Amino acid sequence: AEAPSLFGGAGGRELARVLNHWSDTALQPALGPILAPSMLKIAHPDDRDYYRRTREPRYGCTLEELGARREEFRAHLDRTLEPLRARLAESPYLCGQAPAYGDYLAFAEFQWARCADPEDLLSHDEKDRDLRAWRARMLDAHDALARQVPAFESAA
Repeated sequence: AEAPSLFGGAGGRELARVLNHWSDTALQPALGPILAPSMLKIAHPDDRDYYRRTREPRYGCTLEELGARREEFRAHLDRTLEPLRARLAESPYLCGQAPAYGDYLAFAEFQWARCADPEDLLSHDEKDRDLRAWRARMLDAHDALARQVPAFESAA
């Protein structure tokens, strides 16, 4: 049997490019300032000076100041996740009835957050119910391969 297409044909491949651009220009920038302070904590001690030196100019403040603004950045992330919430209210996966490229692309960002930060970035109220269920399905996919990656562990 032939492996299922991750894109669903040429149109799906082009739509996947839209998701790539959205992830690069909206989702990653919304997650970055939330996760950057935690990334410093889990970075190898030999890499922490480099990490700080390269991230603080990007954000225009210290990582500690960034951490103090976490709720502001969480509010921005909340707005950024709205397209995912809307789609997952219609379908079990972003790409329909089964996961495909767009699901794996978006899930990678959630896996980054799961591994880098001690706090769950999704709310526990009704608005994130479908998003949380999708994330759980993605964690359980492929014999729960993603769950085998350890969640946040502070190196500090």
